[in-house]
Amino acid sequence: MTTFADVEYPINVGKIFIHREATDEWFYCSGMVVTSQYKNVVATAGHCIIDPETGEVWENWAFIPGYNDGMLQWPYGAWSPFVGWVFEDWAVFEDPDSDYGFVNVSKLDSQTGEPSGQRIGDFVGGNGLAWNQSSGLSGYVFGYPTTPIPTATSRTADGR
Repeated sequence: MTTFADVEYPINVGKIFIHREATDEWFYCSGMVVTSQYKNVVATAGHCIIDPETGEVWENWAFIPGYNDGMLQWPYGAWSPFVGWVFEDWAVFEDPDSDYGFVNVSKLDSQTGEPSGQRIGDFVGGNGLAWNQSSGLSGYVFGYPTTPIPTATSRTADGR
């Protein structure tokens, strides 16, 4: 395993904050900006888009790219979802092999609350996607461990 100190952490990886109002609980996920035509796609787990307990789309959700160890500095702002996709095998059957999805995000105008027209990829770039690759390849997986306290986070990098 590669330690975080050995790897430059990409700013297009971030932390997702989810609040369930009914129980006043916070949940946290990792996400990454994906290179796309409109520069507005974030990849994450399906359970970070649809609440596994209720089957409903999470309502109170924000993506913070470049989130840094609980610091209240968000140089690239908070991004809100406006449409998301998960795979049917996750949404219907909770198949863990299909627990992933994609969200289109927008930065909201602080005055109006409406989408600002800014594109996240213009600020932080994006990562490519690959599939059906040889199992002998290595790469890095970046993310944030699940924790109940948003300021007690650490970033991880795995080069296996």
